[in-house]
Amino acid sequence: MRKTVQTMDGAVFVAGKSKECTNSSCTHFGKHYYATGVLKYSLPYSTYGLDVLARCTGFIQ
Repeated sequence: MRKTVQTMDGAVFVAGKSKECTNSSCTHFGKHYYATGVLKYSLPYSTYGLDVLARCTGFIQ
């Protein structure tokens, strides 16, 4: 995963490598796990930072 994330402090480039379960006897075989460092800044498939999303949802009430 490589993407630019829009945060309240400006744009940040984040990159991370996902892992895949390769144990065929595991119930999670083939499932991909995202790098946790990237998830500290944004959700998968989103280019907005968590701080931006939290701020926006704070206005909608």
